[in-house]
Amino acid sequence: MNSVTTSTVGRLALGVSRLSAVTNVAGAVRHASTHPTTAIPKPTAAIIKTSPLAEETAVELKSPSRLQLKSEPGNKAMPKGHGDRIWAFHHIEQGQVIYSTKPVISHQHLIRQQPFTGKNLVPRKIRKDYWRPLAMIEMEAKDQGSIGRSVYQKLREFKKRHELDWANEADEGRKLMQKSKRERGAELNDQKPNSVADMAAVLAGAGKGNLMWAVSRVSSDSTDLGTGEIKRASGAVEKGAVVDVKRQLRRAIVYWANEQDKFHAREWSDNVSHEVGIPGEADKKRVPIRMSSEEKQ
Repeated sequence: MNSVTTSTVGRLALGVSRLSAVTNVAGAVRHASTHPTTAIPKPTAAIIKTSPLAEETAVELKSPSRLQLKSEPGNKAMPKGHGDRIWAFHHIEQGQVIYSTKPVISHQHLIRQQPFTGKNLVPRKIRKDYWRPLAMIEMEAKDQGSIGRSVYQKLREFKKRHELDWANEADEGRKLMQKSKRERGAELNDQKPNSVADMAAVLAGAGKGNLMWAVSRVSSDSTDLGTGEIKRASGAVEKGAVVDVKRQLRRAIVYWANEQDKFHAREWSDNVSHEVGIPGEADKKRVPIRMSSEEKQ
């Protein structure tokens, strides 16, 4: 046995790495990886700028803006009238509420708006015999989609707070914590009274950034100003004139499937009017909800 083999066996017995024992043997050293040890030089910024291929690639990889996406054929912008009406649907058995900007709801609405409240407490699918229209909110002025979408956002935000942030309410939080998981989940599902109260609050201008408030700037010296004079007074701010900011709630109409549901709210603001019967989508003819013979009994 030669000296190299004896040294190797001795080092292996002591737990020394085999590679370190044969470093003096030609061709015995192996690299830790298959990648080359020398780094590949990267192209400099000057090369990228002067290369025509790089410039073409940069133009192709540039993401289009939102305005370009809307202007291109096939990419439609937000449809006209989107948000003018807001529908609220409720589960007749469990009391859950779902908001929609269309007169129909789908399983996607349920997934996005209904949190997990307990086992077998969240509906797996939308059943038309369990979900009924609760109310419909309509802006009185035409082409008020941005106002309606703001109301829709606030309603969903308040609903999420009721479902997930109930522990901060002193009295209600203690009552819910004393109940079992199933009783607590069933009570959290029943959001119909809270949703009606949220409608009254949002239409009254509650919530940060609520667009139900119409803000106008009027000169403090004037008492009665016309539309043209109000515009001149608002432009006088640049000249250093003193102006008063007036806030006024926009008018809205709430159509109810059942008129008694509106009494879940303590009070309604003066800018809200109530109607019985939810109008259809094609025309504004009031179509009250028809009940089957079994429900009438």
